[in-house]
Amino acid sequence: MVTNDDGITSEGLQTLVRHLARTEHDVVVIAPDSDWSGAGASLQGWDAIADVRSELVTIDGAPGVEAWAVSGSPALTVMLGRLGAFGPAPDLIVSGINAGAMEGTDKFRPARMRELLNVPAPTPATRSCTPGPSALR
Repeated sequence: MVTNDDGITSEGLQTLVRHLARTEHDVVVIAPDSDWSGAGASLQGWDAIADVRSELVTIDGAPGVEAWAVSGSPALTVMLGRLGAFGPAPDLIVSGINAGAMEGTDKFRPARMRELLNVPAPTPATRSCTPGPSALR
């Protein structure tokens, strides 16, 4: 499963998905439909879950990849994906490529999420706002 806090249309997420689509892994994207930078761990109110909408979208250059734009926070999208709302629960969650550096305490959040979800969750980031293939190295 691929997600991020910059939104499903972010260049970093789309670059990452195009690279992962060329692997032998089954890739599904479940990401917010808008930018949630700085509020990625928000779960919103439980009453807001009834209002969550999702839309199947296309990632250019990644044919066959199922991609869902979700009207909720990144944490909520990951929780829904992990609980199987969009198919089988993922074996691996990849978040990124983040637009910019992981600043301050945000760099520790992926580790906390790995522990909470009990699933491997690497988080590539780049200092540039125009990530490319070099950000995957």
